[in-house]
Amino acid sequence: MPNAIRIAALIHPGMEILDFAGPVEVFTNAGWEVFIVARDKSPVTSQGIVKILPQYDITDCPPIDILATFGGNSEEAVQQQEVIRWIKETAPACQVLFSVCTGVFYYATAGLLNGHRVTTFHGEIERLKQEAPQSEVLTGVKYVDSGKIVTAAGVSSGIDGALYLVERLEGKAKADAIAKYIEYARW
Repeated sequence: MPNAIRIAALIHPGMEILDFAGPVEVFTNAGWEVFIVARDKSPVTSQGIVKILPQYDITDCPPIDILATFGGNSEEAVQQQEVIRWIKETAPACQVLFSVCTGVFYYATAGLLNGHRVTTFHGEIERLKQEAPQSEVLTGVKYVDSGKIVTAAGVSSGIDGALYLVERLEGKAKADAIAKYIEYARW
């Protein structure tokens, strides 16, 4: 995949598995190169049941085009200052910052949402308004494209956001073909 879009899927303990697995399914079916990245290379347990082994940590992640963050246990995850510092350093070189659910709080904590339209899981809309007061926080939408930042609401909305991102970068026909393959009729 010499010219494949490269995505760092940033994971953390307690992450919502569908926030992560749905978009990764879409991205890999697009032929994109997905790297699983975490603060360190220790196994990460998602929702207390699924262990995921990161391929890279924040010190050795290769160059990427898209940074993807996911929800679940985000209050604790965004307290990891070394991860927030890495996001701030990595973001300028990224074509897109993508988030699902409360994964948007990584970008809020890093100060990257100012002036952008964004969304998150319906139960965290008010928190996002408080933590990103210089953003326009939308509710009742599956995803929001704000140029460099694409945010998806909670859980299954990540699939919609990922399919949208494929459509934006590689065309509707490719997104439709992936939706058909994964039997995602909602798309």
